[in-house]
Amino acid sequence: LTAWLGAEAGFYGVRQEDEKQSIGLRALRPAARLASVLFLCFVGECCPPHLSEAKTQSLDTVVFLALVALVWTATHLTACEPSVLSRDQTEEWKGWMQLLFLLYHYFHCQQIYNVVRVFVSSYFWMTGFGNTLFFIRTGDFSPTRIVNVLWRLNLLTLCLAAVF
Repeated sequence: LTAWLGAEAGFYGVRQEDEKQSIGLRALRPAARLASVLFLCFVGECCPPHLSEAKTQSLDTVVFLALVALVWTATHLTACEPSVLSRDQTEEWKGWMQLLFLLYHYFHCQQIYNVVRVFVSSYFWMTGFGNTLFFIRTGDFSPTRIVNVLWRLNLLTLCLAAVF
C-alpha cells in the first residue's frame, strides 16, 4: 500500500495529456502502478503479516453477502442500450461473476464449486464475445490491435509468473 501511495503521490502532478512529456515519463506512472501491485502480491504471498488459518466453509455467508450486493445494486440501477448482450450487460455479468469467484475462494464454499466453474467458462466466453464483436464492428484486424488485446489479457499473468 505504501508503494502504491508513494507512486500516486510522486506522479500526482504529472498529466498524461501534456504533449511536452516524453513517452518514458508518460509510461512511468502505469509502470509504477504495476510494480506496486506486483510488490503487494509478492509480500502477500511470501511474507504474510498474519498466520495462516483454516478456511471456514459457509454457504450461508456467501448467500447473505451476494444478496446484500444484489440489494445495493438494485438501488443503483442505470439504463443501458436495449440490445441482447450489449457491452453494459456483459460487463455487469462479468462483475457479478467476479464477486462470486471472490466469495467462493474467500469462504472456501465447496457447495458452489460447479457453479463457479460454469461462471469461469462464461467469463472467458463473454470476453471473447466482446472482442469478436469489436473486431466485426470496426473491421480493425490489424496486428497492432491483436497484439494490444493479447498483451492486455496476459500482462498480469506474465508478470506474476516472473515474480513467483
